[in-house]
Amino acid sequence: MNKYNADCLTHLLKALKLRYEFPSFEALVSGSQSIMNKKSAIQILPYTLIVGQEKIKLALELAYIAPRIGGVLLSGQRGTAKSTAVRAFSMMIYDRLPVTLPINATEDRVVGGWEINQLMKGEPKWQEGLIQEAAKDKLLYIDEVNLLDDHIVNIILDVSSTGVLVVQRDGQRREEAVSFNLVGTMNPEEGGLRPQLLDRFWLDGWCNCSNSSRRSN
Repeated sequence: MNKYNADCLTHLLKALKLRYEFPSFEALVSGSQSIMNKKSAIQILPYTLIVGQEKIKLALELAYIAPRIGGVLLSGQRGTAKSTAVRAFSMMIYDRLPVTLPINATEDRVVGGWEINQLMKGEPKWQEGLIQEAAKDKLLYIDEVNLLDDHIVNIILDVSSTGVLVVQRDGQRREEAVSFNLVGTMNPEEGGLRPQLLDRFWLDGWCNCSNSSRRSN
């Protein structure tokens, strides 16, 4: 067994243990209170308490077990626990909320760049973007990815598939190896993704959601 297969097996065992090892009621209460007491004021439902949505869970777990799969796209109507599942999974695996890309994010905010004031002084100082932050936290989440500018989506998918971030600004060049899991969610009623972009998500149409979940976005 090579190192990559061994790492996949390790991740699989961890994911299965976390998903199917149901805690006691006291542990659930304690865990929920712990989550609420963190810096984020968002109340997150524990991942193991999300009812149904097996396809969403399977897609998230596969992307965690085998990161080389590429991006995951969760498509479904409002109220189908897409965002809830992504945030709960991130809290369970990484003990923090995912880095979330806002719809109005600019290219500089996504890939990073040099601080203008320092650059004018001849002292280039790098300012990290959301991709570098996601590489540290291991998960980049794009809510309503179908409403994001196509150019930004292309940049993120390129970096996710190649594992290399290349930035060229103002005569400066920076190249950096990055690795993160990419998860996008969308409501098809609000518009779809262009076929060229849909093809870039390895897990997409088959993990569509229904309103069977008790939780909403």
